[in-house]
Amino acid sequence: MDNEKSKTQLTRKNPVILIVDNNPFNIQVLNSILMQSGYVVNTALNGINALQSIEQNQPDLVLLDSSLPVNEGYEIYHRLRRSEFTRFTPVIFISDKAGMRNLFNGFKPEIVDYFYKPVDNKELIGRIKYHLSTSKILENYEEELKMNKKFFSIISHDLKGSFGIIQNFIGILKDDSEMLSPVLKKEILNDIESTSQNALGLLGKLLEWAQSHTGRIKFHLEEIDLEQLVDETINYYGVMAKRKNIRLVSNTDPLAVFADKNMVQLVLRNLLSNALKFTPSGGTVEIRSVCVDDSVKIEIADSGIGIAHEKINHLFHVERKVTTPGTENEPGNGMGLIMCREFLHYHETDLEIESTPYEGTTVCFMLPLALKEHTELQI
Repeated sequence: MDNEKSKTQLTRKNPVILIVDNNPFNIQVLNSILMQSGYVVNTALNGINALQSIEQNQPDLVLLDSSLPVNEGYEIYHRLRRSEFTRFTPVIFISDKAGMRNLFNGFKPEIVDYFYKPVDNKELIGRIKYHLSTSKILENYEEELKMNKKFFSIISHDLKGSFGIIQNFIGILKDDSEMLSPVLKKEILNDIESTSQNALGLLGKLLEWAQSHTGRIKFHLEEIDLEQLVDETINYYGVMAKRKNIRLVSNTDPLAVFADKNMVQLVLRNLLSNALKFTPSGGTVEIRSVCVDDSVKIEIADSGIGIAHEKINHLFHVERKVTTPGTENEPGNGMGLIMCREFLHYHETDLEIESTPYEGTTVCFMLPLALKEHTELQI
């Protein structure tokens, strides 16, 4: 689930705040303050109604009156913390001075923020904005940790498998060398070579991911010769294409784009590698460019096995590992597309995929043309 959010939370435009207070007048006052600031407000007069509202609406922040019985307030607070959708939801306690003792007795370890009645309108809105922002940062941070953990789990599993295969082949060569024919020995060495290349590619992805997520990749915009970059990428995969008997075609115009060269090169390599992997012998992979206003659309089209429509949206989620072996059982882990998308987000663009099973796939993205004002900006 994206960012651990429910559909209810993902589709809302404005934050939802739940007011829990057993005094209707207090609710009316707070409701007026919040609605004037553009918030969506839900209200509850007791713990039971509050729990129902939390279950149905998953609020982004709760204003909890300390005059509620301690057991009701405690249950509301911990129900929020137990749900995957609201565990980071901030709770601001509102209390008069007489209720403060009750508040500290029941919630002292969990208090994040509190207000004395009557509340100051500007201060309340300011603190609400602060806590909403903080909870969003916590959600994003946790999602980042989960994504990194999943990524490293996938890569380490695949690396372990690759090295296990290599060890088995080496064991066969050591123990049964005299019994193996020259042809079989050559096949085993070819398998060791291809498995080693796969492991090296996995290590490369691991390094790229680590650099991008630790700020070590520098984003540098410059004028790039698109045609030259495409030709370099095609030459890089020339041996692989020849081995699989796939025709590699470049139909890119002599254009200059304004982008980060290293990132675009990595994107092109990953996309071309995927296209070759899923295209059978005798097929075609084409890289072409199409000018669209002040931008250029770069398309990588293949005549491969295609992707089922329902799988396309899953390709960009680490937690939904979508892997399909290539036409010659080439391994894959689904991480290349995720990294491509991240690098393109630096350029404020995204990947688009169109595919028909058994007919082929076209993956494309947009880059800005290197206009005169871009060059002047760099100077």
